Amino acid sequence: MNKLKTLAAILCPWWIVYRQNRVIEKQKGKIDALCDVLANPRIVGMAAAENQVKIGLKGPMVELVAAVLEGLIEGCPEAENYLEMQGHSPKGRFVVIITRPGTGLTPHQLRKNAEHKAERLEKENVKLRHALQSDKTGEWEGQSCSP
Repeated sequence: MNKLKTLAAILCPWWIVYRQNRVIEKQKGKIDALCDVLANPRIVGMAAAENQVKIGLKGPMVELVAAVLEGLIEGCPEAENYLEMQGHSPKGRFVVIITRPGTGLTPHQLRKNAEHKAERLEKENVKLRHALQSDKTGEWEGQSCSP
């Protein structure tokens, strides 16, 4: 009987570990599939225009990142158009992340709009200066001016 108890004491922990490993191996495929779904989003669309590439992604990780960025924007109500975050990647590379609400403009779009407005105003300024210099009579585009 002692030999049987000794054999059971030796084999029992081994048998438990063996059974646990079998269960883990069966679940490993499911765990790998779940990790794949979490870590690898699906591309649902892609478009390129004006030096931009837009990629539509779906998946749990994309939803998590979107929720975090939305929380950052909501946490900074003074950031009307965009929120800029600067930092370093794990490899030490400088990284800038710009996030904006769906209706806000990017810094690039804001700059382009300001440049177009400045150009338009400068052209209008030139026209007005030219009109004032060439019109000595006080008449200008149907308006009467008295000197």
